[in-house]
Amino acid sequence: MPLRKKIWILYLLALCARISVEAQDEQKTKPIELPNFIIEGVENLNIGSGVKQLPKKPAQLTKAELDSINPLEKQQSLLLPLDSLPSGVTRSEINTGHFKGELGRYLTPKLEGGWSYYYKEYLFYAGGGLESSDGHIIGSDFNKLNLSLFSDYLAPEKFWIFGGSKTRSGLNFSNNNFAQFANPGFPRRNNVFLSAFIESEGNFEGASFQTGSSFRTTQINGALSSGHENYFNGWLNIDNLVTYSFERNRINQSIIIGSDCFLKVGALNSNSIYFAQVAAKGKYSAGDIIYKFKLGIQSSQGSSKSNFGVIIDASSLIPIDKNFTMRTNFRSGLENSSLENFIRYNPYLKGDAIIDFAYQKVDLKGTIDYHPNETSQYSGAVRLRVVSDYPIIALSDSLSFTIFNKNALLFDVLLEGYKYITNEDIISFSADFIYWDQSTGDAKLLPSISPVNLTIDYKHKWDYNIGTNIGLKFTGNRYADMENKIVIGGFLNVSAGIEYGFRKDLTAYLKFDNLTNSDIVIWNGYKERNLFMTLGAIWQF
Repeated sequence: MPLRKKIWILYLLALCARISVEAQDEQKTKPIELPNFIIEGVENLNIGSGVKQLPKKPAQLTKAELDSINPLEKQQSLLLPLDSLPSGVTRSEINTGHFKGELGRYLTPKLEGGWSYYYKEYLFYAGGGLESSDGHIIGSDFNKLNLSLFSDYLAPEKFWIFGGSKTRSGLNFSNNNFAQFANPGFPRRNNVFLSAFIESEGNFEGASFQTGSSFRTTQINGALSSGHENYFNGWLNIDNLVTYSFERNRINQSIIIGSDCFLKVGALNSNSIYFAQVAAKGKYSAGDIIYKFKLGIQSSQGSSKSNFGVIIDASSLIPIDKNFTMRTNFRSGLENSSLENFIRYNPYLKGDAIIDFAYQKVDLKGTIDYHPNETSQYSGAVRLRVVSDYPIIALSDSLSFTIFNKNALLFDVLLEGYKYITNEDIISFSADFIYWDQSTGDAKLLPSISPVNLTIDYKHKWDYNIGTNIGLKFTGNRYADMENKIVIGGFLNVSAGIEYGFRKDLTAYLKFDNLTNSDIVIWNGYKERNLFMTLGAIWQF
């Protein structure tokens, strides 16, 4: 096409466009006014499509600008008001409790229950239990009662030293009334335990502490024996008193120093007793390796003698590789003990028993843990103990038990572990093999200690509601007297149980103990129950 014709066509198109714009402008009642603007500069803009710009920090707003977007005036309410939260969600009180009831063979009912109440920084709890039985043989009937009260308080941060700490105080009472059916006439006996305590734990300027005190009393009332023990405990433990961290060979290391103080004063059957300890303790860690130590002095006064000791306690935890961990512990020093501990262990013990504080000359233990995966773990340990005034419960005559304090040598081999066969099956076991003697030169073994103790437990979850378990426990022969003349036979105790969950908060169960109807004797003359069946339920509310 000739150039002249192209120019004429462009001219006609431009003229038509102008006439169209002018026609539209005539139809508007008000013209559009555009602001004047001027562009100055000599740079050529060359912005490519899709080019990423470097991020820039947004400019800070001035105080006036902040005030403008945060006005003090009341904001306009929404057109539709929000639904209010249920009152039960906004309450700060939470009430929880549980109840357990059992009925066993020989007309043996057992009731337990507890209830806790939360309010702001406080927790209050009350619980108790009652158990009684007509007994499996003549004279073996008993009644047991226990009560517990305690409260927790989380102190506000405004308090000096104790700000943010948790303080617990409580009261415990238990009474066990029974007949000593191994004795003619079946004389009755009451073992009464009462304790009150207050303890606190928290942090202050980087150091953590645990402190508290308690009062405990034990009363033994019976026709054959009586006794009493009253004492006061006080303690203060401080961790992170001094901390130091550093790095060496690209391994983070730290040293932590603390202290440990304990005091016990009281009376045992009209004899003054006390136990005191002051020690420094520390912890050194280098990566996964941890060493702990405690070093201090001790002093004690028992029923018949006083003693002074130096406590040395050192332990280590050393990962060998991802599957094995080694633990070691060495301890030397006095051992705290009480009449309450021995009476709970053997309820037939004479109340006027002489109790002195044993001195552990050597207590050395080494353990290897094997943990190949999350579903199984096994450990093996050996322990050697050389003890002065080791407390031994044995027959003082043909019918009564008392405590003999003798030198002793004990060597233990311990094995334990568990294995999840499936997610619903777990089996666990423990084995304890003990060699011991009285270290008196006459090769007499310590009474009341079995050389072999084995335990196996298997649990299976059939579905969400049903679970079963079966257990085996074997205890070897033991001696009942210091002269090794009276033998208590070993036994095998087979137990089983099944539980069914009706709801999340209600579970019923059936338990069987001593399925083989074995003659089980823990303490000479006192035979345990034969085949025993219990039906019970637990309700949580």
